[in-house]
Amino acid sequence: MLMSFSLYISKSLDVYKNLALETYLLEKKSPEAILFLWQNEKTVVIGKNQSAYKECSIQKMKNDGVKLARRITGGGAVYHHLGNLNFSFILPNEIYNTEDNFKIIISALKNLNINAKLSGRNDITICDKKFSGNAFFKTKTHSLHHGTILINEDLSILSKYLNVNPTKLKTKGVSSIKSRVINLSSINRDLNLEIIIEQLIKEYTKRYGNPTYQNLPNEDKFYDIFSKYSSREWVFGQNPNTNIEFTTFLSCGEFTVNIDIKNDVIKYIKIYSDSLNTDLPKQIENALLGKQFIISNLEKELIHILNDKDIKLITNEIKKIF
Repeated sequence: MLMSFSLYISKSLDVYKNLALETYLLEKKSPEAILFLWQNEKTVVIGKNQSAYKECSIQKMKNDGVKLARRITGGGAVYHHLGNLNFSFILPNEIYNTEDNFKIIISALKNLNINAKLSGRNDITICDKKFSGNAFFKTKTHSLHHGTILINEDLSILSKYLNVNPTKLKTKGVSSIKSRVINLSSINRDLNLEIIIEQLIKEYTKRYGNPTYQNLPNEDKFYDIFSKYSSREWVFGQNPNTNIEFTTFLSCGEFTVNIDIKNDVIKYIKIYSDSLNTDLPKQIENALLGKQFIISNLEKELIHILNDKDIKLITNEIKKIF
């Protein structure tokens, strides 16, 4: 079906702005097909129903200046940086076709002598290794299909930020499925971002007609969406029930701490201890119950109960998990 399409190429590397623009374009309800191409700098993006605590090494990310974002689609956690290209197909439901979308990506790569194939429900692979993960979202009028294309990313970084200690952390959320991944540049060393973008636009043009290059929006609605995506309430407040458990040795004895977190708030805490101070476990429970799960906040709540050394022992155990 030939028709004109709107092409947006983001100049921003801010994940919150790019996710906001994607949602803005989806809610715009354009009668045209939309192709949105974007990149994020040093970011982990988790699926809508995932636990940030389970999927990410949050403390390592904080230390290294890596952002954490939550998208509106399902699926697993992914790492975005400049070696990765993100694409978004946004179309009216009456012309949307997931199979056609995958054909556009696969055909674009075939033009570059890369024989990719669809694997399972939402991965594109080459040599049985994944280079593109995809996810989907549908409204009453429009559909979104977005995904990643690994071009020349540092793959060692993925395990650094996406690995956590599964023995200490339980959640009812969706877990990422770790799979072997590959950069397209390892198949064709001449590939770069510009070449991939050129071929995607070429194949999208074959399907929907000549593109109209669009400027990024400067409207209040866009900035309202941006505020949502960049808020802690959205990133952490959407977490499913998450449970953490650890044991530490404070100056007055052994403490085993069990905490349930829901929407970034401690909903349940139980402490077992052999301390001779029988009141201390309950004092800690009362201090932390109902508090937002931010390390600096927890330290402030404990400052009237424990000495600095014991506070650090507790918070360091939490940091080990995250």
